Amino acid sequence: MFNDTGLELPETLINVFEVLNAYGLELHLAKAEVNFLEIVKLLGPPGRDYRYCCKIIKLAPICKALKKISNIGTVSITGQRKWESFTRAKIARVSLSRWVANTVVLAPINDWTNLHVWLYIFKYNLPYNRAYEKGYWWQKYLENYVKESQLPSIWLSYGLWRWRRRYPGDLVRFLDKECEVSVNSIINKVPKCLDIEVSYKDGKFYVNYKTLMKMSHERFLELIKILDKNYLVSNDKIIIKKHSIVDLSSSQVICRSSVECLNILKIIARSTYCTFCRLCSEWCRTNAISIDNYLRVNEDACRECLICNNVCPVAEYLVMRSDVLKKLKNTQN
Repeated sequence: MFNDTGLELPETLINVFEVLNAYGLELHLAKAEVNFLEIVKLLGPPGRDYRYCCKIIKLAPICKALKKISNIGTVSITGQRKWESFTRAKIARVSLSRWVANTVVLAPINDWTNLHVWLYIFKYNLPYNRAYEKGYWWQKYLENYVKESQLPSIWLSYGLWRWRRRYPGDLVRFLDKECEVSVNSIINKVPKCLDIEVSYKDGKFYVNYKTLMKMSHERFLELIKILDKNYLVSNDKIIIKKHSIVDLSSSQVICRSSVECLNILKIIARSTYCTFCRLCSEWCRTNAISIDNYLRVNEDACRECLICNNVCPVAEYLVMRSDVLKKLKNTQN
């Protein structure tokens, strides 16, 4: 299977057909239905700890394509290796996919280093992607982002765009000495798609949220059904499960539990920045979610399992892998 993300270099497309011819394989094509640069306009540039793009334009189309091949599950053989990152080092050679529904992942070269891979390629004269012999950059976009966001030049020149939550300690020590600036202060200047201020009073969380883009109230009212099909509306206030309140006019959430807050904040993130990648609908076991030009939730089919809330890349990176989660925990403590 090959996934065309819309970002593929000519060398990559050539290599796909070289591999097909060399091994006599049949091509199953997955294709991203959303434009990468449009997503970047929504969420900002991706980074090592902000890898939403992989889920939206790579894994979501693969999930959809595999579902057409088999509705009972698939086995995916991948070339991922534990030496590529600390995250992959924790993944076993056989594992369940976190993002692709009903898929077992096999990683036969999990223990190989990069050198092993290239020695094997050259030993057996295998076709490989010639783009590895070159270098490609998306410098122009980042230069514009620095200007629009009024970020210091070292954010680009030292590759600080690669991190969104915190910088590695050795990099911080080097730049603090080299540039005579507090590097950690720079990360707070990067625009946040979702930011919150939290207070805890009388057993309730009071969360004031801010988004860079205007939230779709229509989409919010559809998605809130996954938490409560019988929610109530009073002016601009949405009452969920009789005790949680979302005030759309003042951008405030009031909840008794941090879990409820997180689920509502995920829905706010999804309502504001939905990329229509369709991962939520592909994972839904009851086909309760439909996405065309509009996202709809069939309240009769929805079981309120919240799987869709947990597999959404936007919810994952803007809520669960951001300081939003940390702020909620610190406030209650």
